[in-house]
Amino acid sequence: MYQFNQHITSFSRLLSNVQVHTISTDAYAQQYLKDLLLHKTHYLHLYAMVLDKAFVDNINQPLTSSLLDFGCGNGLLALFAKYCGVQQVFASDVSASFLLAAQQLSKQLNIDLDGWIVGDENTVAKYFTNKKIDIVVGTDVIEHVYNLSSLFTVLQNLNTNLVTVFTTASIAENPFKSASLKALQKKDELVESNAFHTSYNNEFAGMSFLAIRKKIIETYLPSLPQNIISELAIRTRGLQKLDIEKAVDNYVKTNQLPITMQHATNTCDPITGSFTERLLTIKEYQQLYLQNNFKLAIYYGFYNQFEGGIKSKVAQFFNFAIKLSRNQAKLISPFMVLVGRKSK
Repeated sequence: MYQFNQHITSFSRLLSNVQVHTISTDAYAQQYLKDLLLHKTHYLHLYAMVLDKAFVDNINQPLTSSLLDFGCGNGLLALFAKYCGVQQVFASDVSASFLLAAQQLSKQLNIDLDGWIVGDENTVAKYFTNKKIDIVVGTDVIEHVYNLSSLFTVLQNLNTNLVTVFTTASIAENPFKSASLKALQKKDELVESNAFHTSYNNEFAGMSFLAIRKKIIETYLPSLPQNIISELAIRTRGLQKLDIEKAVDNYVKTNQLPITMQHATNTCDPITGSFTERLLTIKEYQQLYLQNNFKLAIYYGFYNQFEGGIKSKVAQFFNFAIKLSRNQAKLISPFMVLVGRKSK
């Protein structure tokens, strides 16, 4: 099997010359890249793990494969894959500013990708209508996707032998992770959201998601009584603007209030549709993949043990415990890797 970690040291040296302030004028894109570069050794090992899982059945070097980094952010995973020798690498993101930052980083590193796609899974589907794609990867993106059914419908149709590899740090079974993410979800839903994350094309940036939904409904149908507007706002948690308006239309037509999402805290930005670290159980992921004709294998990640000091020692201890724990690793792992292969 091709070993991607053999390229970590040289690629890390290449990243040492990156001038972050020239990459983007978007403050969030700059800060995101700074964080990645600050812990680049850890993230490069994570990317190597993703690529190793993607190519585990490929006995040849990855020189004849095509790969899409879905939700690429600053594009580091895609650029690393191309640097390692993957023949064709594409990158997509719903954020034009992030994709532009990724393109600027590509120029600084002198690594050319084979295509850049601004948009969601539907844009990706159109882009690859007449293009071959073998592998779709994504780090910390699947927990933010608004419509997972739509995503997997697109994935099903890209290639009959498609391999998908997604990482997520939103592990419902990890009690510490789950508790902290539920607290974040409640804050976004009821108090205030992170304006730094939602500033682009969003006049409501920083408002609580509940307040945004209420404003959407008031604007869409101001004649509704305030108590009904408030109830509709509560019951449309987890919906994007267009679907909120559809729920209002349905209420007016049938006098039936929408059914509230079953999960107690999962919520999304009503403008962008991006979920706040959506928590799904492993069983729910298994059902999602099975329903879409994918076989799912789950692997558990590791803590950052690459920067020295007491934190690295603690990380090494937990990483050793994760290896020993096997099926119980979900209780302490910082992230998991979801590997999907089309069912025959």
